Amino acid sequence: MKLSAATRYASFYAAYFACLGTTSIYITLYLQAIGFSGAQIASLLSLQLLLRIVIPNFWGHLADKTGGRLRLIRLSMLASFTGVIGLFFTTAVLPVTLLFLFINAMWAAVVPLFEAIVMQQVRGDTGRYALIRLWGSVGFIVAVSLTGPLLDSASVTALIPVVAGFLAVAIGVAWLVTEGHHTPQNVPEDTRITGVSKALLSAEPTPALWQTVKNPAIIALLVSCTLMMASQGANNVFYSIHMVSHGYSKTTVGLLWSLGVFAEVVIFWKFAQIKSHFSMRNLYRASFAVTVLRFLIVAWYPDVLSLQIFAQTLHAFTFGTWHAAAIAMLHKAFPESLATRGQALYSSLAYGAGGAAGNALAGVLWEPIGAGWTFTVMSVLALIGGLIAYKAWPEDV
Repeated sequence: MKLSAATRYASFYAAYFACLGTTSIYITLYLQAIGFSGAQIASLLSLQLLLRIVIPNFWGHLADKTGGRLRLIRLSMLASFTGVIGLFFTTAVLPVTLLFLFINAMWAAVVPLFEAIVMQQVRGDTGRYALIRLWGSVGFIVAVSLTGPLLDSASVTALIPVVAGFLAVAIGVAWLVTEGHHTPQNVPEDTRITGVSKALLSAEPTPALWQTVKNPAIIALLVSCTLMMASQGANNVFYSIHMVSHGYSKTTVGLLWSLGVFAEVVIFWKFAQIKSHFSMRNLYRASFAVTVLRFLIVAWYPDVLSLQIFAQTLHAFTFGTWHAAAIAMLHKAFPESLATRGQALYSSLAYGAGGAAGNALAGVLWEPIGAGWTFTVMSVLALIGGLIAYKAWPEDV
């Protein structure tokens, strides 16, 4: 039976996020188990994210120049797999650090390149994009839910063979994906970002990247995205450790993470209906307010399971609506000739610079001021990002 393009894309998202989810949720526990200190864990994750400031732009530029986005995705995933295999042979701090940096330098190419492919093929339709992207969240949930009990019954060091297995599946699926051919699309007038000229969205000669980026609306988007991802620092690095320290099992921690991603799945599934009632601008802004609330709950009520369950459901907004709205606005802001570089710039600034700064800040604060105040600082970063998005973004977007 021949699979449709949408099914292939959905399958890739599922396989990719199964691997990414397992790594992101349990890697801090693994590093702690092999002897890394809290500061070393935060530093390593920050160094990985710093790579994403430069690496995605390199891959994006190469992809836009060569047109070989899918080929680069496959190549980078194979290279990542060799790095994971290397982790079977060492637990020493320096070689583990170098291997993780190599893995992430290769892995950083995948998302911006694939997002550009998918958004091109769905012609910027965020409803169709969300229905495909939600399968990444499904893969995440399944992988994390299966891995938690395994690590509880075996050992946290079993994480590496699990990651290698999921990555092998993702590589296999990457060879089923096809990029297809793109036909230039007409973008509806009312969905364009104010100040981005029609020339940037037409088939006219490619402008320099800076000519698009210097638009105040895009600057506001990129800066607020960077602050949003910085605010996730304590959650990314220390949430699992925070929950385990308050008596939760690894299985329960995995289920809490999975609940958050399930809420994300629901938002992606219903996003086509949601966007018919709310503008992308308002969905984007609201995500910051919800993020502030979520991290304050995590900060001060870790022992109240019902509140932690509620906080995890808020991930539907702190990532689901935020990400979908950001991706949609980026797609409209950058012309097709700069599409991959636009996604790469977003990845570099938000997930690279923002993520690295947030992780590093969390690592510096964690031991001196404790979990509660560290998560509170993260909520302040989200508040600042929301104010920038609210004050700087033009009203007609």
